[in-house]
Parts: sequence; C-alpha cells; structure tokens
Amino acid sequence: MKTSLFLSCITLAATVAAAPVPGSDAVASYEWKKDTQSTDGVANYEWKKDTQSTDGVASYEWKRGTQNTDGVASYEWKKDTQSTDGVASYEWKRGSQNTDGVASYEWKKDTQSTDGVASYEWKRGSQNTDGVASYEWKKDTQSTDGVASYEWKKE
Repeated sequence: MKTSLFLSCITLAATVAAAPVPGSDAVASYEWKKDTQSTDGVANYEWKKDTQSTDGVASYEWKRGTQNTDGVASYEWKKDTQSTDGVASYEWKRGSQNTDGVASYEWKKDTQSTDGVASYEWKRGSQNTDGVASYEWKKDTQSTDGVASYEWKKE
C-alpha cells in the first residue's frame, strides 16, 4: 500500500512538472523539410512554421525555384502573404557571387519591415568536412524581442 501510494505521488509530480510554464516562450516551433515526393530526381524543399504554434500570426514556406535557368537552382523563401500581422516580407536566395563552384547561401529578413525586431540570416557552412555542406539557420542574437533563438542544421 505504501509502495503504491509512493508511486502515485511520483506520477502526479511528473505530470505537474511537464505542464507548460506560464510566461515561457510558447510562440512557435519551426521545421524545414526536404520533400520526399519530388519527381525531378533532385528535391523540392519546404520550410514551415509549426501549425500548432499559439501566436496565430503567419504561415511560412521555403521553396526551390522550378524556373531556374542555370541548371542548378534558384531558391526563394517567402512569408505567407495571407498572414495577419502585416509586418514584413521575407526572402531567401542562393548567392550568385559564390567562388567555390558550389554555392553561398543567405537568408535575410526584409530591411523595410516595420517591427524593428530582428535581422535574420541563413548561411551554408564553409567549414563542412563531409564534402557536401553543413547548414545552419539562426535568428540574430542582437534582436530586441528576447523571444527565441532558431537554428537549422543538415543532419
């Protein structure tokens, strides 16, 4: 009986500990995925904001351009134009000035946005050791909203 009561107390304590902490950053979770259903033998990429987020602000999508003419790719990342915050326009581009014969990537938040919160940048890692790439996406640590830090990495 004592053992059963003790285990019940532990279970209750674990359940309470798992509850969301009031005031915590419960804003959004982001995910970037390679589309496994692509048919061109290369890839179709999509980056999405978690639909379970609690801010109800916007839906994001990142796509590889299908109209590219260089035989490689043109990339663009855009904020959903149907969002309700009316704050900014986002774009992600593959760098055309790269010198390594592969690519230099950068993702930036539109500097004309009106929220004055943060500057974002996405870069391909130049220190990769696998001969392919190491990718990382980060939110500027100098932003003034103090909400979250984001990172995207190639496995």
